[in-house]
Amino acid sequence: MKRGSAESNGVLVDTNVLIAARGFDRDPVAARSARGALTAVRKCGVLPTQVLAAYAAVAIRHGRAVLLVRQDVVDLAATWRIVGPDSDTVPLALEGVARYVMSFWDAMLWATAKQHDLPAILSADGPTGTTVGGISYLSPASLENAT
Repeated sequence: MKRGSAESNGVLVDTNVLIAARGFDRDPVAARSARGALTAVRKCGVLPTQVLAAYAAVAIRHGRAVLLVRQDVVDLAATWRIVGPDSDTVPLALEGVARYVMSFWDAMLWATAKQHDLPAILSADGPTGTTVGGISYLSPASLENAT
């Protein structure tokens, strides 16, 4: 699997960064940090379909109108590179669960990043500052002023 800079290959964005940027967690510092990080990775950011679905679920749970959430998802899909899992993603994710002791859904993101040769995951709650199975984890705070 080829590896390169995050800028050249892309950065997978975790749901929690979108949620924080939207302000659903009601933490203005996290929201500002997440918005800055999203701006920093705008040209190389990648959203898995799993993240779009999780964003929709959380936004609805926080009271955002379904039609507004639908428009959010349409807008995200129109402006970000979208990647999806396939039949090989789940076995690879399960390998990640067993080898690196991560939750299944975090392992799905990790596996999606590996399958699409993405060297990094931007996450507000992952093992930021570390590399797991060849994938680096970046925190929004580490990128918010990189624009």
